[in-house]
Amino acid sequence: MPKEIISLEIGKCGHEIGTAFTNNIIQEWAVYNPLEIPTESERKSNESANPFLSDFKKILFSSSSSEIHQRSLYSSIISDIPEASHNWAKGYLQSGQSHGEEFLDKITTIAEQCESLDNFLLIHSIGGGLGSGLGSFLLNLLSDHFPEIFRINFSVLPENSYEVGPYNAVLAMKEMTEYADCVYQIDNQALLDIIKKNTEGNPEINASTNYITMNNIIASYLSDLTCSIRYQGLLGMSLKEISSNLVPFPNLQYVSAAKAPISSIINNIHDDKSLVQIFNEITDENSLIKLSSKNSVYLANALIFRGNATIYDIQANTNRLKNSHKMVGWNPENFKLALYNESPLHIPISALKLSNGNSINSYFSSLKQRFLKLHKKKSFISSYTQYMDSSLFSSSLSSLEELMERYTANTQQLEEPTFSRLKMIV
Repeated sequence: MPKEIISLEIGKCGHEIGTAFTNNIIQEWAVYNPLEIPTESERKSNESANPFLSDFKKILFSSSSSEIHQRSLYSSIISDIPEASHNWAKGYLQSGQSHGEEFLDKITTIAEQCESLDNFLLIHSIGGGLGSGLGSFLLNLLSDHFPEIFRINFSVLPENSYEVGPYNAVLAMKEMTEYADCVYQIDNQALLDIIKKNTEGNPEINASTNYITMNNIIASYLSDLTCSIRYQGLLGMSLKEISSNLVPFPNLQYVSAAKAPISSIINNIHDDKSLVQIFNEITDENSLIKLSSKNSVYLANALIFRGNATIYDIQANTNRLKNSHKMVGWNPENFKLALYNESPLHIPISALKLSNGNSINSYFSSLKQRFLKLHKKKSFISSYTQYMDSSLFSSSLSSLEELMERYTANTQQLEEPTFSRLKMIV
């Protein structure tokens, strides 16, 4: 029986990523299944006419009813949600809590249509108000009413120039630490730096094309992550299996990613790098979050390969990669592998490396300093305290600090810890 996913696209960022992701998998499907692509009218008249999304139900939560793309691909669209004005508290209370029953009814209706619902996937930014606040509320709603269904956040972190981004991100992370089973994070600033590095001297690249390219990179990441719902795979792993294996401890669920080759996505060109070259690219230095790899220790890793590669060559290169990683000794399944024959467009072989380890603390530390810089000046606080108690700032900061301490403590243990770990899916 297929394992189904319900995707909740929250706010403008969630919708843009969802649109780019759907475009990506439709183009791939057209290459590998050219006779199975339905027309727009077929999609509108027949819910089952989307074979590339048959096990992937999409729900959109938007403050706009006019700027919605690919309407026929959504199982449900909830629009005209009150705008959150870049404010987590307003997004949680006014955009979320006051419409809770309506949201729950819509989600429940879609969930009841599934034969074997495997997980919820929340796609959102945690820098803005709607993505962070409404995203937090929906995560809590799912935890309360669907506690047995795995909850995964796919969250975009704010770039440095976004003034209230640190507030929104820290407030949202408190909720994700408590209620999400796994969090895949992408840093807008890291994406901008990667694009700049790969487009030096290209006059066609500007601020507008940067955001399109960023969404295409994220869409490609999501496409790799959800391969199992479209392709069989020589070594297949569902999204839930990948996520479960990446989180050996409760409340240590923040995953970073590196993707290769990335230049083909940025420059829209064919890229035929060798497997060895691809392995050389999937490092913390090329992570989709700005990380420091100094003294990195890994709790768990997963590698998803697509294209013309053999299991033997992948395992040989994985062993080489292991030798360059400092890993906790008590996790014998530190590297999980998945392999699919179907490569992404324009790329013979691609790899996505997913990692959970203490290098994430370098980003958390930077986020904490940006939060404290704002909070010390009491900047924008009054706009938040209209909707929430001011103590939530300090409790959210404490949650972030405790998270960092847990990562430090658990990556220092080279032997089996005395307390129980989560059961890993093998």
